[in-house]
Amino acid sequence: MIGSMQSFTLFCAARDLSHRLHVLVLITILFQTQAQAQYPESDFKIKAEVLIKQTADKYRPPSMEIGDPEKYYWPKTIARFDKYGVTDSLGNAWITAMKDNSPFHFTLLGMARLMQLYPHAPAIKAHRLAILKKVFERTDNYNAWTSEGTENHTSMSRTSGYLFAQEALHFPDKFPEAPQKIQQMKDWILAWSEKALVYGTGEWNSAIYTAYNLCGFLNLYDFAKDEEVRLAAEKVLDFYAAEMALYYSFGIIGGAEMRGNGAVEGDYTATRYLAWLWFGEATKIPFFSGSQYIQALHAVTSAYRPDTTLFDLAHKNFDEALWVAGSKPSYLFEETHFVKQYFCATESYTLGTAVSPYGGWTGGNYQLVNWKLVAKSEAEEPWQISGNGLTFDEYSGKARDPFSQYFQHKNTFILVHHPPKNTDKIIAEAKAITADWSKKWRADFDKRFPVNDRHEIVNFNKNVLAKNAAFLNLPTSAKLEIAGNYAYIALPHTYLAVRILGSKSAVSTFEEKVKKLARQILQVSATQGRACGFILEAFDKTDFTSWADFKETYQVKHRISLNNFDKEGMLTYTNFYGDEITFEYVLTGSSMEALVDWGFGPTGPMVALTAPPFKQPEWPQGKGWGRVPQVKVNGKEIDFSASAPVYNGEGILVEDGKIEVDLKKG
Repeated sequence: MIGSMQSFTLFCAARDLSHRLHVLVLITILFQTQAQAQYPESDFKIKAEVLIKQTADKYRPPSMEIGDPEKYYWPKTIARFDKYGVTDSLGNAWITAMKDNSPFHFTLLGMARLMQLYPHAPAIKAHRLAILKKVFERTDNYNAWTSEGTENHTSMSRTSGYLFAQEALHFPDKFPEAPQKIQQMKDWILAWSEKALVYGTGEWNSAIYTAYNLCGFLNLYDFAKDEEVRLAAEKVLDFYAAEMALYYSFGIIGGAEMRGNGAVEGDYTATRYLAWLWFGEATKIPFFSGSQYIQALHAVTSAYRPDTTLFDLAHKNFDEALWVAGSKPSYLFEETHFVKQYFCATESYTLGTAVSPYGGWTGGNYQLVNWKLVAKSEAEEPWQISGNGLTFDEYSGKARDPFSQYFQHKNTFILVHHPPKNTDKIIAEAKAITADWSKKWRADFDKRFPVNDRHEIVNFNKNVLAKNAAFLNLPTSAKLEIAGNYAYIALPHTYLAVRILGSKSAVSTFEEKVKKLARQILQVSATQGRACGFILEAFDKTDFTSWADFKETYQVKHRISLNNFDKEGMLTYTNFYGDEITFEYVLTGSSMEALVDWGFGPTGPMVALTAPPFKQPEWPQGKGWGRVPQVKVNGKEIDFSASAPVYNGEGILVEDGKIEVDLKKG
């Protein structure tokens, strides 16, 4: 055990630059006096070399005929220049071949790094002005300054727009608008960075998109000449690094996600590879699959490093279970404390859940991972488990189900699925609202960006099953025993106890292909108008002497009351550790969709992408539209609408622009 206390504190709420710089110096002194370990740069270099070699020599980009080939060619060019020098013929040939392409979100990001990092590359020297002209002449919604898109699109475009405008200052006669663009983007960067540390982000903890969201800020950290902009970028990177370390779970990203893949095997995302580069073991090289790992080249070639204290958090190196609650805004900050997150981590598993009024009808919510459990494994991949209701045909556990409600308290997770009898009418109404929304979005979008060929993006979720059933998605090799209303699951280091909910429910198990891989599905079904679901408790295997001891002790320790559950979705559950949870499914209520970039209302391009003024439909209120349960823990009611820190738990606090990681051990 480590007998000292390690802490990492970053105060980012200061308003003026001189005070920020003073605080930065003070923090440096604190780090030195605490004699903290240095970042393991030698391990970083080993991992970086692996990524460079893999990308430069083994990765094969797709055809240049696709819509945004630079997304794949620019990271490979970075790797080629890093390994073989700036005269590398392949890298220079690709830049020359695509110099006249109209830039896109991903293409802006990569070229912003290439242009600044390798200014003496022959193709950069020859075509710098032509590339800048292509950036400045684009005026549709993919432009670098009033770009619209998902949060990662905006982050990639606008951080790049700042750097291209900074570069354009060398050609004042060609780009007289460059100083204005710099100031616009500086204002956006400072405002957005402050919001992120006060309220959180829209695409929180995304295994798919966090890497894309932060890479533009890596570029600013490395290349912005304005120190205030650079410090703002560092603030954002520290936030992302702390969040990534929190959710890093035995090699992958755990917990609930705003835009993830759900519980699937072989989830080889850009964020996963970046987390490995920053926090993973140098001796454990991941399996390289697909193309997402190449995006880690931005971090490989950056000077930014996470603080060393985050390593214990990432490696789940603490004496007792970590329990963290969090709060996130709705996608464009319409509601600043819209999502409540819960996360429990031990030496063998992590379990995370999100509770929110998101509606679930449109594609903006399709990638929402409501909850996920990740368990430690000695194999290449950790074990992943999730689940959901079956309003939509999606067995990965992602997609906000409109008729499921969730809650987590420490090691205990509850899912109740309870579609009303008028489900078909509600689905038809949601479809009609979405169709009308699509027309309004298109009309106003075309006014903002008349020269645009963007396809319709406001769409209703596909593959409606409208099935009154809930499921758990398990690995096929997980040991599963069903005994009446209970299921017991054994993983190499973790035991799970599952209480199946619904006295008149049908329980079944079967294999289902999820992302082309077989998964074991435990499903509970009920007749229309009745509730069903699960209560899951997770445990470290080492807490029990045997499999039999686990099952027997669990039966003695827990208690459950299901009065009015079938018709009302009400229950009281006392978990293994004696915490009493009262859960009531709230059938009547209101909801909203994740706005993403689908709002209507404004008719001109905007720098500040906020809502309001962006609008979405007024969704109905009433029976069948409720999304958030009513919950009490040990007699205390949980207020899901209350203001709360971005993260607040035993060891981590992110609140009002301040980041603290304080893991007490020994």
